[in-house]
Amino acid sequence: MGHGVTSHLLGPRRFAFPAPLWTGQHVSVLVFAGCGSVLPIGEPTVDVEAGEPPTLILRAGDFQFVHYLRDSLSVSLDRYLQVRATHSASPTCTVLLGSDPVRLAAADAGGFCTSVVSLYLDDGKRQTLSLTLPAVIPPSRTSEADCRNAGGSYEVFTGDGPGACLFKTRVLYPLTLPIGSHTLRFTTGMFEKGVVSAPSCQADELTFATLMGKFMLCVHNEGGRMHGDKPADESVLLSQQPPTTDRELHVIINDNGTWLYPP
Repeated sequence: MGHGVTSHLLGPRRFAFPAPLWTGQHVSVLVFAGCGSVLPIGEPTVDVEAGEPPTLILRAGDFQFVHYLRDSLSVSLDRYLQVRATHSASPTCTVLLGSDPVRLAAADAGGFCTSVVSLYLDDGKRQTLSLTLPAVIPPSRTSEADCRNAGGSYEVFTGDGPGACLFKTRVLYPLTLPIGSHTLRFTTGMFEKGVVSAPSCQADELTFATLMGKFMLCVHNEGGRMHGDKPADESVLLSQQPPTTDRELHVIINDNGTWLYPP
């Protein structure tokens, strides 16, 4: 029924990751209510056509759960920063990884961006991070009106063909590191040298790392005609401030069943 963890985000109670439960071709979505009971969100059962991956976008206050190719639970950046500010100093720092907000905003007018990168922390084991991945509801399960009412972007990719509903979530991926100097090497392939960033980690420090250029692929949709943009070479920008003031920006706290915060 999902992993439980004591969370400062919700006070002294326990919060369970709302993992979908499969029964044949039905998906039941449940969350732990924090008062000893498990409650469904919305309709308890969602019909899914055979062969189509289910897409679930659940929002509750500052929290957002996305079930598509991966599962992720995130909290708004404002809420994350508020909670983090109430903690006493810890012997760790946090690096929040994100994608170029300018190119993401340009794709909002039509199209989408994807960013899946490999991270080698201190030249250790490779980690694959999905920083930008739109969730898609296929044409057979949505309409333009329903899509827009739910906050999605209705897009037609094949001329006058049916459209699909895209949810272009804005997320940051948190890395919790021990104090000291670290080497973060980012690549987009198995055998590339990649780009190296070397943040110096101070106790309880928060750094925003924005991956720029070819770390992200963006495709623009102009009247059903698709074309990619031409990004610059890869680079990593470090800052003490968020890369954007977008109120929709969230921080992932559970990635595919693994808790990232609290660390």
